[in-house]
Amino acid sequence: MCNEVLIRMREDEIDNVGDKNNEPQQKLVAKFVQDAYTFVQKSHTWNSSRRIWLIDLEPNVNVYTLSIPSGQAQIYSMRYASTERQIKEVNQRHLARKKFSSGSPSEFSVSQMHNGNAAIQVWPFPDDRYFSAGAGASAYGISEYGIAEYSGLPVTDLQVLAEGYKMAGVPSQSEDIIELPSQPVLYYALALASRERGEVGGQSSQELFALSRSYMSDAISWDVSNSRGEYLWEAI
Repeated sequence: MCNEVLIRMREDEIDNVGDKNNEPQQKLVAKFVQDAYTFVQKSHTWNSSRRIWLIDLEPNVNVYTLSIPSGQAQIYSMRYASTERQIKEVNQRHLARKKFSSGSPSEFSVSQMHNGNAAIQVWPFPDDRYFSAGAGASAYGISEYGIAEYSGLPVTDLQVLAEGYKMAGVPSQSEDIIELPSQPVLYYALALASRERGEVGGQSSQELFALSRSYMSDAISWDVSNSRGEYLWEAI
């Protein structure tokens, strides 16, 4: 991606974006690609960022940290893994007023917990049935899957599935995979470079930003076409 931008700027290509000996303009382009990637990623809930978390409930534990910065996660559904029974989403204030009670969790809320990580809070607290069968040991654990990676193999009702979105890490190495549509990322990076330089290939930064918005719109429309049911609205 960095080399594509450099070629369009008529600058020398680079072998490694992390090389400290790169020229200043090459380092700037690498930073612009990262900025463009972050901007495109935050502009839409891309299908490529869908995730499933399989959570083993533990007795008397009502908060489960996902180890994801709270600003990079979005949970939209939670259900029991084997029965498909939905767990109702409520706001944090509602759960804060709840008194201690144990049983089978029926409500959840997503909150920001320690170290800035997102976490899921459930109520009531899981009771003693949520011990694993082996020697009374706790089965607590969280596994993360991409939608296509999740096998859907039989699981117990002592586990819950959280479904949502997770922002991918910003590419920082030459071999990093870009999970987002590349065209908007490329043109936003090129537009940022053009604004810094003044002009690129005879195009002003205003022209390049206009092209970037067009490519972004096309990419979002294409992505939405793969999940049309989520974008149908009906007045009631």
